Amino acid sequence: MAHHASPSPAPYAIGRTSAGSVPRIAHPAFALESAVSTLVTGELMSAVERQASTPGTAGVIWLHSRVFRDAPSSLPCRRCDAGRLCQISALGSGGLVAALGTQIRMRSVRAGEVIYCAGDAFRNLYVPTCGICKSVRVDRDGRQQITGFKISGECFGTDGIASGRHQCEAVALMDMQVCVLPFLRAEALADELPDVHRGLARLLSNETLHKEALLMLIANRNAEQRVAAFLLDLSARFGERTADPSRFPLHISREDIGAYLGLTLETVSRTFSHFRQRGLIDREGRIIRLTDMDALVEI
Repeated sequence: MAHHASPSPAPYAIGRTSAGSVPRIAHPAFALESAVSTLVTGELMSAVERQASTPGTAGVIWLHSRVFRDAPSSLPCRRCDAGRLCQISALGSGGLVAALGTQIRMRSVRAGEVIYCAGDAFRNLYVPTCGICKSVRVDRDGRQQITGFKISGECFGTDGIASGRHQCEAVALMDMQVCVLPFLRAEALADELPDVHRGLARLLSNETLHKEALLMLIANRNAEQRVAAFLLDLSARFGERTADPSRFPLHISREDIGAYLGLTLETVSRTFSHFRQRGLIDREGRIIRLTDMDALVEI
């Protein structure tokens, strides 16, 4: 497979989030509109910071979310730290969550547990309130292709909408709390609430864009460019949730990174070692630190 880098424009663009407080780095392959930043209205995040309680993430400062203060106390949203960044709670300025009410359920998932399997009947959408999971598709020969990783606030499970059955399986990479939303009820509410309808359409469009971006990345970038883009994409996403986008937890194995980027385990390991030798990244247990983000941008 031939690989080439685009000479112009610069492969990454550095900007800021809508809050203007966290640097955001985007690669063309991950230049997706954020449904969150365009749909959220009102002040939903406080300036209070907290230390992460998740094992293995000591040293990462997480931004504390103040969520819907008017939500019934029985709703998970009232106690959810995904808050401002939740792609579902943002729909219709909170109208979908308010209408679903207690139909929203919380599910605890252990590391390695399958949230749903390929072939399962499609009934729900899912949003992690904490933790990270992967979506995996297996071909007829048993080869795995990871199609995405979802962190807190990011909706998944949309792969089952078209056929009524999930095409992928979702697996927790660490202990998680997952919000479970009944899709048929949400779809019915979208017919009644135009803002929710537009929000769901945009959410599905972003999922399509992300899949196309992944194909572009695999087809047009070499191994170092793929890994650099992957790290910068995670940095941008975690940067909306933490005080320092250059420092974030990485609970994704190198094997899974390879299955996502179309690289072998050996290539991913060699690329990480090369980045460390060049002083571009550093590891502190489960925490990865991007020590030279400008150099990663230029790869």
